[in-house]
Amino acid sequence: MNVHIAADVIRSIARHTNYAVGKLSPGQSATVEESASDTWLKRLIQWHWFAGDIEPGPEIWAAAHVVDAEANGDQIFLRLSDAAVLYWSHHEPESMHVAYDSVDYLLVAIRNHAYVPSDSYSAREYRAMFQGR
Repeated sequence: MNVHIAADVIRSIARHTNYAVGKLSPGQSATVEESASDTWLKRLIQWHWFAGDIEPGPEIWAAAHVVDAEANGDQIFLRLSDAAVLYWSHHEPESMHVAYDSVDYLLVAIRNHAYVPSDSYSAREYRAMFQGR
């Protein structure tokens, strides 16, 4: 993941939409600091992520919403160990499906108004399509 590109893309999305970018509260920032292993990913979430929820296909929550909420329904997740984007379904709670290897790819898709899978089933098929299966 390239945090500089990701932050630039987030700012670009915000400029062309009604979405805002903001920093987390100190308490929420501390939660991210303890959870993520990659320093650049921590800073992206703490300082440059969306200040409100957005809906480019699936709903993407503001960082504060993610830190404070519990999962329910089909959710999109950012895996903090490697910045991969995964989908989880309440119908298959034991599995998560990788849609993008890195959050950079998701952000560029949003910025370019490209297709973004709307649920975990679509994410699994989307990933398979681009892996040549």
